[in-house]
Amino acid sequence: MDFIFNFLSSIFLGLGAALLLAAAGAVLFVKAFGLDYLRTGLLALFLLIFGGYQMVLLVGASSVRGLVDQAATAAEITTEAISDNVDAAALLEDIPGASAFLSDETAASVGTVAAIARRIDESIGDYMLRRALWLAAFCAAALGLAALMRPRRPAPMPSYGDPSGSSPSGGGYDLDF
Repeated sequence: MDFIFNFLSSIFLGLGAALLLAAAGAVLFVKAFGLDYLRTGLLALFLLIFGGYQMVLLVGASSVRGLVDQAATAAEITTEAISDNVDAAALLEDIPGASAFLSDETAASVGTVAAIARRIDESIGDYMLRRALWLAAFCAAALGLAALMRPRRPAPMPSYGDPSGSSPSGGGYDLDF
């Protein structure tokens, strides 16, 4: 039951954070770049889809990192009661999914439960960093697109006379042919 709660909370927290990101982006696109609502909506949708995917993965990895810490603490308590040195290869066979984070050479070299937990925690930390960098890249792409989409100001027309009337001919515009 705890697994389902963690799964659903990761999805909802990630989507909630993505909604906040898209809303903040929409406000920024309208206020700072002066975009119309159609372009703002498209960019906010871009942030919601791609940023939302990364946010769900980032929040899920954070949740898994907490579970790894709990499992490592429980395993350390259990192994201290059994023995001071537990065979890492046998332990990896008993823990489903742990082999995805550790290769056979690494498993043979790490030795203890604490070292295995540390290695899995490092892998999850690297994964979270990649998710955060992808999220930053999508935000930068949205800002770049907003800068390209902003309305252009028309170029000023060249003036061929002084409209204030201070030209040598005395009129507002010198129209002598």
